[in-house]
Amino acid sequence: MAVSTEEQREKLDAIISEASDWLYGDGYTAGLKEVHQKIKQLEALEAPISKRRAEKDSLPEALNNLNNILASMNGFIEREESLAEARSDDYYSFDLEPLKKTYEKGRVWTEEKSAAQEKLQPHEDPVMTSEDVAAKAKELTTELITSIHTMKELDDMRERSLKKAAAAAEKEAKEAEAKAKAEAEAAAKEEGETVDETGAEDEIKPESEEKIEKVGERVEENITEEQKVEERKRDEL
Repeated sequence: MAVSTEEQREKLDAIISEASDWLYGDGYTAGLKEVHQKIKQLEALEAPISKRRAEKDSLPEALNNLNNILASMNGFIEREESLAEARSDDYYSFDLEPLKKTYEKGRVWTEEKSAAQEKLQPHEDPVMTSEDVAAKAKELTTELITSIHTMKELDDMRERSLKKAAAAAEKEAKEAEAKAKAEAEAAAKEEGETVDETGAEDEIKPESEEKIEKVGERVEENITEEQKVEERKRDEL
């Protein structure tokens, strides 16, 4: 596809021919300022054509790269939104709104510029250059990388928090287990002492009853003996 019209090429050829004649004529003794003026006249016609020729190849490649970055941003946003639903009360949740706004602005800019570019003829100056597109791609990439790094830092913080909570829960469980064990041992010890005391009382009780029985027997013996003495006295009378 031609990046210049027949008219533009004819005009450029005329300027080149004129400059060539001047260079080997009056230009041979012309000053530096006048030479620079002639060069500018040539560049004014030639530079836009050269630029369009360069953009013909570089602009589509740059746009393809930009669209890939936009797709990556959209994928990241959708994935994080899905994960956010599963941990809506997470303290370390990531705010996606700034990234979503940046993505939306980049998407609209790309679509509008691409639509306008498609309406142009090859010999017309582009509405955007590959440099413009590369700058936009860099802007979006920087925002995406920053978000990814921030997300990773939050994930690390979340992991450390979960490990800390797990360690605290394990410690609490061990302390509760140790306390329950100590209380059980204390209760068992107390129950054992009560059994020992009850057994001792049972041993003492029979011994006391035996002594009482012996005393009773002696008393009965004394009474019997006294009765015998009295009976003998009555017999003597």
